Amino acid sequence: MKTRELAFLTWILLPLIAMTGSALAEEAKLSLRELENKVRGGWAGQMIGVAVGGPTEFRAQASTYDKPLSWDPKLMRSVLRQDDLYVEMTFCQVLDTVGLDAEPVHFGVAFGLSRYRLWHANLVGRHNIRHGIMPPDSGHPKYNAHADDIDFQIEADFIGLMCPGMPWTAAQYADRVGHVMNYGDGVYGGVFVSAMYAAAFFERDPRKIVEVGARALHPRSKYGQLIRDILDVHQRDPDNWLTAWKMVEEKWANRDACPYGALRPFDIDAKTNGGYI
Repeated sequence: MKTRELAFLTWILLPLIAMTGSALAEEAKLSLRELENKVRGGWAGQMIGVAVGGPTEFRAQASTYDKPLSWDPKLMRSVLRQDDLYVEMTFCQVLDTVGLDAEPVHFGVAFGLSRYRLWHANLVGRHNIRHGIMPPDSGHPKYNAHADDIDFQIEADFIGLMCPGMPWTAAQYADRVGHVMNYGDGVYGGVFVSAMYAAAFFERDPRKIVEVGARALHPRSKYGQLIRDILDVHQRDPDNWLTAWKMVEEKWANRDACPYGALRPFDIDAKTNGGYI
């Protein structure tokens, strides 16, 4: 095993095993019907979120969106045109065809062959792959100026949904997939989201779910620091989400390394948007 891979697994597995030791000693069960219901619910929730959120995307920059949200089932007709979903379909297909042992190169090749529209880290990552720069280099900041962007974070849901109650397994898969287009905090975004999805199969307390996601992050990473800041603010003021939002804006915003968003209110930095989650 490569040193980088061993170090990553050490950061991920040790805190998660320590945190969930009691759970590992116990047996948690879901019936097939319950499992199917939760998986379907996870996909439905993601699709509905994209359908409702799509029309409001980038409408509030460095501000909260205070207008009412409207729902119309017809909005669902547009969801498969969202990269949040169709990129995930590519990676799911890799797991279907190659199997659960699929390596980063398998995800990279499939991504390179895709023909749908992409932006930012996804677009540059695919361009790199098509020109022979394979994962993890395709997402590395040396070759991808969007390495810390939100791309993998919005495309990692499927990993958590395929790892019910296994956040440490979700983190390992996120490491395999995320370097196709991202690196560093950009990958941690997917680790964070997928670990929370996995935990939510058995945990209903939102704070505890976030704590699981936080444990999956390297403690010295900026992403991990931001999420701990969020948890600290919530501990002090649990009933006012605006307190946390203001903290993120004051301490962490305007650090977007994306060439398009740098020094502008436009912000697709993974860790900042992870705080908004």
